[in-house]
Amino acid sequence: MWKKSITLLILIGQTGCDIEWKQKPDKVKWAMVDTGKLRTTFYDTFKKTVPYPPELLTSDEISRMQELTKKQISQLEQDGRENCRKNVDGSAKSLPNRTDENETIIMPSGEKIIRPKRHQYPSEAVRPTASASNAFYECIANIQKDPLITELQNKLRSVYEANIARGKFDQETRKKFDDFLKTAVDKYAQSKDFQLILNNNPENILYSADKIYIQATDDVIAFISDNQLLTPPADTNLENQVR
Repeated sequence: MWKKSITLLILIGQTGCDIEWKQKPDKVKWAMVDTGKLRTTFYDTFKKTVPYPPELLTSDEISRMQELTKKQISQLEQDGRENCRKNVDGSAKSLPNRTDENETIIMPSGEKIIRPKRHQYPSEAVRPTASASNAFYECIANIQKDPLITELQNKLRSVYEANIARGKFDQETRKKFDDFLKTAVDKYAQSKDFQLILNNNPENILYSADKIYIQATDDVIAFISDNQLLTPPADTNLENQVR
């Protein structure tokens, strides 16, 4: 009887161990994805699915218009400064014409030396008066009031605004792309029964007890391409694809 009881306890203990082992959950399946490689692989293709609105200027148009408008403004300002120098009294007096006159210098020894005569220009010929100087700078300040320059500056401002609008659209596109990648990776994880997907940043990885994970980047790339996730029908949400 006593031996039978011992045998029964052993059997119960073994059965209990089996039951406990069967109830243990499977190992958590980890995967790591290089999101930088995903961006490099798919971003240009994704941008084609989100075209620029027709009212937005292209980057080439913006660069060309900026360069041309700046040159036009610069030329008008240069012409205006030149006119100020010519038109303001005393600011652009021409120097007397030089002649080929010679002068004779008698040295202490009595020797005579002939050399070209030096002209001494009057100071007012090269230095404008105070009133002329004030008029000159006032003329320079008025250049910016030229209606044509004002019109070109407004045009340049509109080009800058177009560049900002294009930048905002690019920023929104990048956000949409990040959302797309997250959804695609989540779908991939569901299809492979992965409980956790990490980006390719080893410093942020919290390893499981056995420190095992799967590098799934190339598999995710194939998954996105095979399931045509970048070319969804217009009336179909990405969430409804690849169940």
